[in-house]
Amino acid sequence: AALPAFAPDRIWRLWLTHRHLLSGGGLLAHYRDPARRALLKPEAIYEVEGLLAMQAADVFDASIERTAWHQAVLSFFDRYD
Repeated sequence: AALPAFAPDRIWRLWLTHRHLLSGGGLLAHYRDPARRALLKPEAIYEVEGLLAMQAADVFDASIERTAWHQAVLSFFDRYD
């Protein structure tokens, strides 16, 4: 099978970090208000708590990995059209 040279678990980790950053960040104000937090679905709480557990270095590392993923995809399409 033709696949980019990039492990799926690396894609998952970088995607999850960016998802926590964007989704969790968007929900953070609701999470911080106890009355609104009670209305959040468990999945939304998961995103915010994932964000709160991160450090700046996690976001930096995920950005580097995203660039590596992009390069792997470009290389893949150099070989396969």
